Amino acid sequence: MSRPERDWDTLLRQALDAGINFFDTADNYSQGNSERVLGEALRGRRQEAIICTKAGHTLGSAQRLPSGVLKVMHKVGRSFGPARRALKAGRQLFNGTRFDSTYLTHAIENSLRRLRTDYVDIFLLHNPPLDALTSADLAKVIHSFKDRGLVRYYGVACPDAVTADYIRASLCLPELSVIELPTHPYVSDLFFDVVDAVKNKGVAVIGRTPYARGKIFDDKQFLRIVMTDPTNRTPAQMALRFAIQLNELGMVLPGVSSLPHLEDTLEGLSAPPLSPDAFDRISALNA
Repeated sequence: MSRPERDWDTLLRQALDAGINFFDTADNYSQGNSERVLGEALRGRRQEAIICTKAGHTLGSAQRLPSGVLKVMHKVGRSFGPARRALKAGRQLFNGTRFDSTYLTHAIENSLRRLRTDYVDIFLLHNPPLDALTSADLAKVIHSFKDRGLVRYYGVACPDAVTADYIRASLCLPELSVIELPTHPYVSDLFFDVVDAVKNKGVAVIGRTPYARGKIFDDKQFLRIVMTDPTNRTPAQMALRFAIQLNELGMVLPGVSSLPHLEDTLEGLSAPPLSPDAFDRISALNA
């Protein structure tokens, strides 16, 4: 969240005015500032929005530094390879996860305070390890959140390197309503593998990272498909439409970060579906 908070506030309000009403965040995004900015932007308009937040990741030592220091660190990291590698190693070393009842209760209460609301529509466990998914205490604490009216629905945000076994283990959680999965061409085989199990459980899917964290824009095969497609879509629009068609059980998060990106996304959302041939060719990128 490097741009001024007022810019994010304006962008969020414009998205809401344009009919986008699903907002995905987490307690550790930008040291909690993501939730704060979203809560401020939705002041007076809470009933128009669906808020999805996550918990389970603890802030690493570097992330607890003042935001000004963090900005300098990230600028240095982008400029110098060794520093960039050191920052990445530091995040891996100091970031942790906690899914015990004490921590999750503290996390949801703090999230609600930052979001300026007394409930969230969806609460996701943020990349829990497999052993946490089988914990009886985890099911109890989530049930208590629902009983208290703090959470309407809950689910699991799966890691980027998710496996079919991980998804099936998540589906065994009681009262599970949602799973969040990476949704892009390089995981299409995974979707085809688990779609029936997810559908049979009646669980919705939130698709994320439709651009594969930028990888799609460096894929020459994908760019050739875009260039030869007669619909004149941008690469981002093509990738987003593919993700929407891949995820037939829910919705997709495009991850808008600027007004031009919002406009491109809205245009892509209004475009017709991909042809079966284009969809199949993009799916084949996973091979």
